[in-house]
Amino acid sequence: MRPIPRRREDILVSLCFAGLDDQSKAVASVQSAAQKLGQNYRFWEIVFVTDADVATEEFVGAVIAAAPNIRVIKVASGTSFYRQRVIAASESIGDVAVLSAPDELEAVNIPQLVELAQETGAAVSCSTGKGTSGGWVYKTLGAMSGFSVSPRYTLTVSYPRAWINRVQNHPERDLAMRFPPRNASFPYRQIPIANAQQRDVRQMGRRAGLIYRLLVNIAPKLLPVIAAISLIVALFGLTYLIYAVFILLTLENIAAGWFSTAVAQSIIAFFLGVVLLGIVMALQKLLDLLEPDIDTTVVEEINNVDLFDQVLHDLNVEIEHDAATPIDAPLAEDADDYDSLPEQPELETHRKAKGAARW
Repeated sequence: MRPIPRRREDILVSLCFAGLDDQSKAVASVQSAAQKLGQNYRFWEIVFVTDADVATEEFVGAVIAAAPNIRVIKVASGTSFYRQRVIAASESIGDVAVLSAPDELEAVNIPQLVELAQETGAAVSCSTGKGTSGGWVYKTLGAMSGFSVSPRYTLTVSYPRAWINRVQNHPERDLAMRFPPRNASFPYRQIPIANAQQRDVRQMGRRAGLIYRLLVNIAPKLLPVIAAISLIVALFGLTYLIYAVFILLTLENIAAGWFSTAVAQSIIAFFLGVVLLGIVMALQKLLDLLEPDIDTTVVEEINNVDLFDQVLHDLNVEIEHDAATPIDAPLAEDADDYDSLPEQPELETHRKAKGAARW
C-alpha cells in the first residue's frame, strides 16, 4: 500500500453516523470525526441520520454547530438502525463512505479503511479478536441466509461508491450494508484490531432482531426442502393406498375397518402432500417475480482486445522519418510558411512507392 499523504485533495470522503439519540454523545462524535477527517482530507462531509422525534431544534442546532460540513437527515419515527445505515450511505456523496459508531472512532484507522476501499474496490471492515459466546449461532444463520455474519465485525465499514450503488438493488440491503453477502460480486476485506470497546448491553435487542431477520431470510431457502418433503408424503400416501388395495384383493381375513381406515389415511396423506407442494411452488414463483432482477453473476472481465492495433496494421500508408530530419521540427503556422520548410523528396517518393506496392 502506498503511503497516505498528509492531506489528500483527490478524494471526497463521507463519514456517516446512524441511530444516535444522545445529544452530548452525538456532538462529541461529530467533533472527533471532523478533526480526524480535516487532518487527512481536504474534501469531506459528515452525514448524521437520526429519528425525527429525536431531532429536535436544539439537538440539530448543537450537531450543526459542532463542526463544518455536517448534514443532518431526519427519518421517519421507528426506522430501524440498519435501515438508517442504508439511508446514510445512499445519501452520502463521497467517493468512499465510512459508516461508523461513536464507540469505535478511536479504535479504527479511518484513513487506512478509506485507502484500502479505494484501491481494492471492496468494502473494508474491522474485526475484533473477541466475540460473544453465541457467535456460532450468528455464523450458522448467516451462512444459511447468504451473509457473512459474526459478532466480531465492527460497525465501522468503508464502502466505495460502486459497492454502495450495487448493494442498493439487493433485496436485503439492510443486512447487506451491515454484513457482506456471500457473493463474489460484493468483495469484502477485513482489518484486525485489538482495542475496540465492548458494545452497550442495550444493543441486545438489536441483536435479537438480527437473529429474527436472519431466520426470515432462511425461509425462502427452505422452500425446496419443504417441496421435497411434500412430494415424498404424497408418494407415500399413494403407495399406501395401492398397498391397501393389494391386501384387500389377496387376503381373505382382514380386520374389520382396516381397509377403510387405510384408504382414509392414504388419501389424506396424498391430498396434504399435493396441496403443500402446490403452495410451496406458488410461493417460490411469487418470490422469483418479486425479487429484483440483479445480475451479479459477472464478477470481473480480463481481455487482451486491441481493435485500434488491428486498424493500424490495415492502413496502406507507413510513415518513416528521415534520419536527417529531426522529428520535433517546427511546424508551419500558416500557408505562407510551408515554402520555408525543408523539402524531402526521398521521403515523398518512398511513401508513394509503399502505397503503390500495397495496391
